[in-house]
Amino acid sequence: TTHTSAMPLQSDSGLGGWNAVSPTSTQKEPNTTFWKTEFCKFHALGRCKWGKACHYAHGRKELRAKPDLRRTKLCLDYKVGFCS
Repeated sequence: TTHTSAMPLQSDSGLGGWNAVSPTSTQKEPNTTFWKTEFCKFHALGRCKWGKACHYAHGRKELRAKPDLRRTKLCLDYKVGFCS
């Protein structure tokens, strides 16, 4: 994941690509699955303008473990009845 100079805008990336504005009735809730699972490169340089709203960790206390995404889909063979 790369960190650009601006906070990611709303997107369908599934990686929590939402801006810091709270959702309106026409917007979905932000996906926070990947928030703060990597360090903020800009904070390390003293240049992060997002502060606590940043989606990246600004220290070890904020750093979260990345989710385990192994085996998150049903086996296609199982669906048709041939999985062993």
